[in-house]
Amino acid sequence: MGRRGVSPVIGAVMLFAIAVLMIGILQIQLVPSMCKSKE
Repeated sequence: MGRRGVSPVIGAVMLFAIAVLMIGILQIQLVPSMCKSKE
């Protein structure tokens, strides 16, 4: 149980955080356009 097992976890967390940010940006861009198309 050395520190070698920590870096992959940090990498996975970084990728997860980036994915969440990308999804959030897409939602911010898509939601207003969807609301406009409904009207």
